[in-house]
Amino acid sequence: MTKTLTRRRMAAPAAVLVALLALVGCGSSSDGDSGESGAAAGAPASALMPAGEGTTQYPMTLTSPWGETVLEKRPERIAIVTGANDMDNTLALGVTPVFADKYMAEYEWAADAGASKIENLGEITDVIPFEAVAASKPDLLIAIQTDAAFVGDSYKKLSQIAPVLVAPETSWDVTWQESVKLIGQTLDLSAKADDVIADVEAKVAQEKAAHPEFSGKSISFVEWHAGMESLTYRSFTGSATAEVFGELGFVPSEAASQFSRDSLLVSKENYSKLDADVLMLAASKDLSEDIQSEPVFKAIPAVADGRFALLDTEQEPSAGWAMSWPSALSLPWITALVTPKLADAVQ
Repeated sequence: MTKTLTRRRMAAPAAVLVALLALVGCGSSSDGDSGESGAAAGAPASALMPAGEGTTQYPMTLTSPWGETVLEKRPERIAIVTGANDMDNTLALGVTPVFADKYMAEYEWAADAGASKIENLGEITDVIPFEAVAASKPDLLIAIQTDAAFVGDSYKKLSQIAPVLVAPETSWDVTWQESVKLIGQTLDLSAKADDVIADVEAKVAQEKAAHPEFSGKSISFVEWHAGMESLTYRSFTGSATAEVFGELGFVPSEAASQFSRDSLLVSKENYSKLDADVLMLAASKDLSEDIQSEPVFKAIPAVADGRFALLDTEQEPSAGWAMSWPSALSLPWITALVTPKLADAVQ
């Protein structure tokens, strides 16, 4: 399964969390109010939603650079209108969307979290299937992790369907923690969101504790991009991939700062920049053998010395995506998969 989108960081900084709180403008009610406004105290569980915690205030104004929409009450039917990890981070809260991207629903971690229960699935590439989204009768649309221009071009149409939840700064690099917190707050599941984040971070910390040999070792992670017929450098400074490795104890390679989201391609003449204490490649085994047969690749010290690890994307076709764009669901899955391979390379 391959999506044509170029997609999606861990550790949400305090400043971003403050921005999250500012983004979601919560209505308030006085002690004497008796209308529907106010906290969703006692909102019951349904087939799609866990019970509300009673801490979020409605009506709630959802702001964005393109306008505002208002949630009059706690939403129950959630549509995911991005082809990245918004679906994962919603499922992690125990919420079943009524619409999501069909490819995202196929990943094993999503299936394990109940993606098969999603009523309507569509294909989200460079356009949103507005009619299909509207037909799912949502009362909230989530568009957090995606390109700002993508949301901006679609916002007017989306807001005519239902209120729209976006990030303070919409981008592919919204962290999974930021996303979980924002969704949790909007759905009156803030405590659940905190629990999800703590649980995932604890699982990653366990992997780190089991491998003290990772501490301080530099790493480069590259992935073969079939469409571009080139290696792409994924563990660049500030990337989600770099932060995953950082949580495991690794440090960026010397060349990590020379690459970016807008400059991923690694030409053959720059293969030497891939050297690190550990070099990991995400590619099929056959393709990896072809790459390793190239003199410029074999000359990389990490390869020549056997400090090389393969993440076989034919055997584990979801691995490249999970490593490049971790979510609350995929992060425990991918760290459990790669740590034995990294341990072999380090040793």
